[in-house]
Amino acid sequence: MGVFYLVHPIHGAKVANSEAEVLYDITNGWSRFELPKSSGAVKESDKIEVTETIEETEVTDTIEETVRKKQGRPFKKSASTDQEDLLKSMGLV
Repeated sequence: MGVFYLVHPIHGAKVANSEAEVLYDITNGWSRFELPKSSGAVKESDKIEVTETIEETEVTDTIEETVRKKQGRPFKKSASTDQEDLLKSMGLV
């Protein structure tokens, strides 16, 4: 089993994981390509400079807000709760 890189003029690039998949894809317009060989060393020109950082509290607040939003809508009050509220408002309970 290997890793095969394919490219298609419409669909872009993809990775296949078997020779059979490659042969099938070639019949559908895909063609093989090889990645450029890399020495593995990071060149000085490839390094980037970090210009902005995110405060940890900002990320925490965002996650908590996201969790709250994904909890769904609040439960509808049951009929018994409505009856209790009515009785309380009338001063009977």
